[in-house]
Amino acid sequence: MSDEPTAPAVEATPQAVPDPPPTMPGRGAFLLAITAIVVAGFFGAVIGYGLSNLQSHGTSSVAVIIGTVIGAAVAACGVGVVARLALRAYAEWQAHPPHS
Repeated sequence: MSDEPTAPAVEATPQAVPDPPPTMPGRGAFLLAITAIVVAGFFGAVIGYGLSNLQSHGTSSVAVIIGTVIGAAVAACGVGVVARLALRAYAEWQAHPPHS
């Protein structure tokens, strides 16, 4: 054993989780947005598959896979942008309700 002083034991106090900002949309709105993005990605993949399958000559499965992935990505990104804008508008509307 050494004669070095040991550091005093520090008790870990639990930190409170901060509340979300009042302008955040509800959990249901987020779930709806995520569901819309996933569904759009699926249908984009179906459309990408259909288009690339029609355009490919022979048995080029790589072209079909690339078309499917690109279709899914483009559709999901497009709906993601719209969903983000809609969530922002929803949060703004909650923070400043329209005058009646």
